Amino acid sequence: MKTLTSPFNFFIEGTPRPKQSFKVGRKNNYIPVPIKSWEDIVMWSARASLNNITGWAGEFIEGPLAFDLTFYMPNRRRVDGDNLEKGVMDGLKGVIIKDDDIWTVRSMVKNFYHVSETPDNLAGVSVMISP
Repeated sequence: MKTLTSPFNFFIEGTPRPKQSFKVGRKNNYIPVPIKSWEDIVMWSARASLNNITGWAGEFIEGPLAFDLTFYMPNRRRVDGDNLEKGVMDGLKGVIIKDDDIWTVRSMVKNFYHVSETPDNLAGVSVMISP
């Protein structure tokens, strides 16, 4: 495992999707396709960003970590911040953090903005991870 020594940030482009509990089907539980697609986007964006770090060889980051999530939404609809956080954190699981039941979140900050308040008018989430 790798220890983070300085803050690390990256941007995940796409419409953030809130993740609620599993949906119950007739034969099994499932994650709806738009939510699973968002988790995949988070995973690949995190992996691509980590590949730019010198010395990163696929290890998980350990230790108490602070996550600062800034969401840029395409509309002004009210969305549950905890469910948006869950979609991002589940996408990071297995890429940056081994599993969310063994890491410690020192603090979690969530900010919300409309895409018109960003320079590039992009929907997505800015992630900053600090030791």
